[in-house]
Amino acid sequence: MTLLFSRRFVRSLCMATDMARNDARNLLVTPAQMRGLDQAAIREYGIPGIVLMENAASGIAEYIDEHAGRLFEPGVGRNILFVCGKGSNGGDGFAAARKLHLRDYSVFILTLAARDEIRGDAKVNLEICERLGLNPIFATSETIDDILPFCIARAELIVDAIFGTGYRGKPEGAYESAINAINGANKKIVSIDSPSGLDGQSGAAAGACVRADVTLTLGFLKTGLISGPDTENAGTVELIDIGLPGDVIDSAAWETRLMDALDVGPLMTARKRETHKGDYGKLLLITGSPGMTGAGCMAAESALTAGAGLVYLAVPGSLAHIYESSITEAITLCAGSNVERTISYESADAIANYAGRMDAVAIGPGMSTDQETARAIRKIITAVNKPLVIDADALTAVASDVSLLGRLNAPAVLTPHEAEMARLLGTSVVNIKRNRLALAREFAVKFKVTLVLKGHHSIIAAPDGRVYVNPTGNPGMATAGSGDVLTGMITAFIGAGMDVPEAAAAAVYLHGLAGDCAAADLGERSMRATDIIRYMHKAFKSVKE
Repeated sequence: MTLLFSRRFVRSLCMATDMARNDARNLLVTPAQMRGLDQAAIREYGIPGIVLMENAASGIAEYIDEHAGRLFEPGVGRNILFVCGKGSNGGDGFAAARKLHLRDYSVFILTLAARDEIRGDAKVNLEICERLGLNPIFATSETIDDILPFCIARAELIVDAIFGTGYRGKPEGAYESAINAINGANKKIVSIDSPSGLDGQSGAAAGACVRADVTLTLGFLKTGLISGPDTENAGTVELIDIGLPGDVIDSAAWETRLMDALDVGPLMTARKRETHKGDYGKLLLITGSPGMTGAGCMAAESALTAGAGLVYLAVPGSLAHIYESSITEAITLCAGSNVERTISYESADAIANYAGRMDAVAIGPGMSTDQETARAIRKIITAVNKPLVIDADALTAVASDVSLLGRLNAPAVLTPHEAEMARLLGTSVVNIKRNRLALAREFAVKFKVTLVLKGHHSIIAAPDGRVYVNPTGNPGMATAGSGDVLTGMITAFIGAGMDVPEAAAAAVYLHGLAGDCAAADLGERSMRATDIIRYMHKAFKSVKE
């Protein structure tokens, strides 16, 4: 999913920084947590489940009616096919179908079950549809191939109400046939709560999965709609209010949320008049190896553009002239002799001493995986007593002995992409993709670090178990040096005095937003990492405004 939020959805996500304000819509839940909220409303307030279903159906019908101009081709009819399962998701579909029928849409219902399989609230709404003369069609594995083409041919819009967010597994039989036919119909598709076939928690699809243009998710945004390998299937995500009482929402233990500008804006404080460069952070970036000098240069340029007062570069002596000619505002510190090409083990103590005079330190960009350099990295990170950002080649050095993280002397931020995260955990990239949120949270809590798991919708996990998910950024940022720019931003924000997890979250959000600003002017294909730096000022101004 590209998370192309409409303005309506973006507005619904806005909230103050205070975590206690649980009435906001950027809180993320697992399907199990959503069920718990539903049950709390039923148990504690006596709100029948069918009332929640009715509220959901009203929101679904209202959305489709309000956006009919976008969902239906000009000059065609307003024929809607609802493809419903036998559970509560199907019940939402039945209820929304009859509401749209009463708004003069031509509604057809295909049910992927025998009539006697439908029970509870779903059955109540099915019977109402029948009394209204909608005459649902019931299909099984034996009849689906004959019925589906006829139903799809009549529709201008298909509403997917087969499975809800709690579904896990691989669709088979009539379900698989229906999903494949829906995807091949060349019609606009709206999914209720989640695209059928997508795991609402992990964002993975084990088999056939509906590819929706719009997903109308109910109550709160589900984690599987924004984090996982198959979230593209959700299309544009819209949130539908189902009328949960505020006390039920406030009583929940919220640990995961989607970031927005109102989270970041208050952190970007204005500079005071009576200040000097030392008030905005002294940073040390430990970097350098032949052919990789660009990484440190971009990290330094990024840190300076993000507001750092002073930036020092600890680099191999033989490469110092490259940094000095490339980054005129940075100060170069030669690590080791003038002939060394990478950071040597013998220079580790001197670098740690440099670090002690700083406000924040970053290590890793462009350092190489040389064995002696890896030894130096492991020695430095356990000796440094200032907040530390560990990136790139430093992550590879740590992966050989992750227990080092238990011996850190200061707060740390680790910034792995999925392959680096797999090495840190000794697992596969596939496993990381399917369990991004859970694994990031577990790692951060276990090692008492802040973890930035980079990628589509980067995850920021704090040591106390809080997790932030970032909605900004675009595929144009998948280019060499983008991660180095992020490292510079995080280090700059920490050096300026931000709380470490907040600094990481703010940097990730603004890094993605700068990339979005660049893409708007340049297009995704032509973007370079340096463009993210050039557009950083626009991102900063945007969150303040």
